[in-house]
Amino acid sequence: MLRTMKFGECLHYLLTTLDISVNRLSKAINIDNSLISRWVNGKRIPSYKTTYIDTIAEFLTKNFNNSYQVKRLNELYLAICKDTCATSCIKDKVKCVLSETQGYSLECRKQELKVAKAHIGSNEKKTNTFDNFPILHMSHEDTIIIGKSNIINKCNSLLVHAAKSPVEQNATIYISFVTDNVLINYVDNKIHLDINSILNAINNGYKIVILIKFNNDIQRTIRLVQFILPIILTGKLVVYYFKNYTSVYAMKELMVVEGIGTVMGLPTESNLQIDHALVFKNNYINNVCANYYNMILNTYTNPLIDYYTNDNVDKYQEVLNNSEESIGDRLTLQYGFNIITMPDDLYLRVLKRHNIPHEKIQTIINHHKIRLQSFFTNIRHYTYKDIYTTESIINLIKHRKFCFYCREGLTIVNLETDELITLLQNLVYMLKTFENYNIAFLDKKSNRMTNYISCTIKELNTVLFESYSFENGIPELRLAIKEPMIIKACEEYFWEIWNSISPIYKEKNEIINWLLNHIKLLSAHLK
Repeated sequence: MLRTMKFGECLHYLLTTLDISVNRLSKAINIDNSLISRWVNGKRIPSYKTTYIDTIAEFLTKNFNNSYQVKRLNELYLAICKDTCATSCIKDKVKCVLSETQGYSLECRKQELKVAKAHIGSNEKKTNTFDNFPILHMSHEDTIIIGKSNIINKCNSLLVHAAKSPVEQNATIYISFVTDNVLINYVDNKIHLDINSILNAINNGYKIVILIKFNNDIQRTIRLVQFILPIILTGKLVVYYFKNYTSVYAMKELMVVEGIGTVMGLPTESNLQIDHALVFKNNYINNVCANYYNMILNTYTNPLIDYYTNDNVDKYQEVLNNSEESIGDRLTLQYGFNIITMPDDLYLRVLKRHNIPHEKIQTIINHHKIRLQSFFTNIRHYTYKDIYTTESIINLIKHRKFCFYCREGLTIVNLETDELITLLQNLVYMLKTFENYNIAFLDKKSNRMTNYISCTIKELNTVLFESYSFENGIPELRLAIKEPMIIKACEEYFWEIWNSISPIYKEKNEIINWLLNHIKLLSAHLK
């Protein structure tokens, strides 16, 4: 093993030794996995100014499970760091090999850049020098575009190209929403950034990274939420936002489609509306723009979304419980029913019928009691509203199928008639007893509801979002957002949906009477 090992090779060695995937490392240290893939593939190197080495070393150290892995680390350590530092601590050894290979890689990169600059003249049409720096001349495909419609059309054409072209592993599309919403605002009500083209590019292998600068325009934020929601459902989206809400940032709107091209929007008026754009097809310039974008992400932003894997369900449950316990209104939009509508004894009976181990049942019931207690504590002071699909209530009444969300995923249980009556009676009791509690039913045909999702909004605290596979009920996506502007926008969007529902499907007395009629019919059938 050579002491001249590069950072990417070293990181790959450690990940392979510990059987840790790029995706797992990415979630553990809260960094986009496309960046980690670039490290492993040698396309990027962490700079000295970041804390990535410490963070990676901290995580990897916790994953040494046997003597074979320790032996592999010792071999790497002796080959790279034997004359640099002496230690028996695993964490220090991991940090040492990462730091040494980082330094070697950065020095190699400096030499590579010198060579690249020296040869730009032979690869591009012509290179002049000014103060000993090379000047890169543009190709005939690099152009200037004028007008919003033309800018959006060019962005869409790059996306269409991305959906059809061969894609390198972890290729990324970077999109910014910083100065205005030119890319998602309608121009003459017909021209906008095409979400279907983005989804097609994702299906072709691209990942999406979006950068947002929030302001006090809630309607703008709502449009952003509506725009990114279909992309979130793919699981291929990472979103960042600027740490400083009030700073005046000079970055122009930017869309970089790796391997295809770049559109850089430029405002020429004081209102900062994008009306011109530079379009680059040159690969060298595209890489510069992508590196610039990543520099901004690493320096000035925070990740917007916390993702939770199925292996991390306890952590997600903790976030959910903390959200429920916090003060403030709670708004829910979901396909199935909220589990708090089911009484404790009925819930326990249903769990036992599914042959769930006793220990697991106890854990589930404990979490259920925490949520119920939070509900009873807050309901007298804060608004609780649930929107369900009409399909879920039809399945409940007609087919005795109760669809609900729990910590394990989306669950559908078949209820006996007496159990269904108990459930409906409890729902009526909750509606009658708690003035601040109400439910509504939304027709799926309204296009306001995506299949098999659950979205819970807790005022000034968290937005929790889950997406499920209906075939097996396993969560495909679980995430939490704590950024206040997004929470506020989601609240406003919820009320837009609520206000669009017909009164007959949301007025409390209408709902109660409808439920009582069905309880009466079911009771007669039971006799």
